[in-house]
Amino acid sequence: MVKEARCMTKARRLGVPTPVLYAVDPLLHSLTFEYVDGPAVKEVLLEFGANGIIEERMDDIATQ
Repeated sequence: MVKEARCMTKARRLGVPTPVLYAVDPLLHSLTFEYVDGPAVKEVLLEFGANGIIEERMDDIATQ
């Protein structure tokens, strides 16, 4: 959990568009992030895997 929070913060500092981390609750083992409209990364990757691997699309996803 702490590593995830650090990674998100580092990514944001490097210019990666990430949701803002609002709170870390170590007792409940939860992170609270800002809501970001759009598909979840999980949805994009599952769709990508279901349609087969297309090199150009994989590069595009990695860049984004």
